[in-house]
Amino acid sequence: MPLLARLADKFCDRYADRIDTWVRETVSAIPSSEAERHMRTLHDVWASTAQLHRSYFDPEASFFWAGDGVHSDVRLACVGEYVFVRRDRTGLYTAGGTHSWDAFYRAGVKGLTTDEPPKPPKTQEFTITGELGDAEHPERWEITLH
Repeated sequence: MPLLARLADKFCDRYADRIDTWVRETVSAIPSSEAERHMRTLHDVWASTAQLHRSYFDPEASFFWAGDGVHSDVRLACVGEYVFVRRDRTGLYTAGGTHSWDAFYRAGVKGLTTDEPPKPPKTQEFTITGELGDAEHPERWEITLH
């Protein structure tokens, strides 16, 4: 009996997290309302045709220019963009581990789309100089575009 107990412990140590993950995925896939059931159906149809390594956007996605403010390495960034790299029986996953159902549910009835939001024009860098005493008077500041 001690041998069986040790084997059972080893089995649990090795596979418990996988079984726990599978059970959680299965339980979370059960719709709690008719609206969620409809969304799950839409997600399943979308996920069956979705392509890996392609950008998908939610309806509120937007591009913006981002940089550290010190150097001129400003780059275009996007909020609401998803690139799925892996597929399983429940949907798709991004490289960061975001599941397609989470992104699809947040996107609402419109779902995820391949339509890119408009890209803003590249902004110019600028510096602001002024005296500390002029903090309440922005009209006295000097703004220089680079």
